[in-house]
Amino acid sequence: MQCSTVLCRAQAPCCNNLDMARSEPQVNLRMPAELKDTLEAAAVENKRSLTSEIVARLQASFQDPSTVAWTRAFPHAAAAAAGVQAFEEARSATITKQIQGAQMRDRVSALRATLMGLDTQAVSLQRELLTLQNQVEDADARKDGRTVALLLKQRQQLTALLHQRDVQAKAVKAALAVATADLVKFEEVAEGLQSAFGGGPNEPKPKP
Repeated sequence: MQCSTVLCRAQAPCCNNLDMARSEPQVNLRMPAELKDTLEAAAVENKRSLTSEIVARLQASFQDPSTVAWTRAFPHAAAAAAGVQAFEEARSATITKQIQGAQMRDRVSALRATLMGLDTQAVSLQRELLTLQNQVEDADARKDGRTVALLLKQRQQLTALLHQRDVQAKAVKAALAVATADLVKFEEVAEGLQSAFGGGPNEPKPKP
């Protein structure tokens, strides 16, 4: 590997006074030719001398990467760091959305299960009411007033219970409609992020 000798004045990058620069200590050092070429290219891009470029980078190496001096000394590294941070923030947002999406899907599934349970109960109550109606007619045909009164009371209770189930079912249906619509809108927004940042496999969307 070829090396080049560089004469470096340890001056501050903000110093533009030539006499003052000449009064600074000089350091004669060797470095790989490829590194010297890289430094010279960086100096041209940053519009400063090779010495200023080396001094700025050395000074910045003792600074915290979040400082302005570090950012000015290493503009490409700062831009890369900002890009990595933006990527991580976007990926974190994607993961958060995936968790939110899973929670929303769980809610839709729970509401559907609740609605199915209410429908099953309603069907069972309707069958019981039909059976009671037949029993009332039989007791009435036998002129059994006491049994008829008892059966009518049971029918009234079942009717009230069936009405309660109907009210609950309507409320669950309304909540399910809102939850499903919200989930569809949410997944339309989150789908792009999942594709861009390598999210997990898309889960099937619930049918409206």
